[in-house]
Amino acid sequence: MTGQRNSTVQDPPVYNVRAFCEAHDISRGYLYKLWRDGQGPRRMKVGRRTYISGDAAAEWRSRMELHGGGTGGKESA
Repeated sequence: MTGQRNSTVQDPPVYNVRAFCEAHDISRGYLYKLWRDGQGPRRMKVGRRTYISGDAAAEWRSRMELHGGGTGGKESA
């Protein structure tokens, strides 16, 4: 993936952490850094698993676009 998302692609109802990272071309470590910094997408816990809803992913992308969104590439924590 080149870092650009096709705007016609629809989000699934929920992502697990791995699928979210793959879809958004970011590392798992960078996603957890975003959460630590209060900038990650909203998440939900089901038992020990973490999920991100499609709506939360879309909201997060909009927020990142408005605020510059960091480097846009893969980062490690």
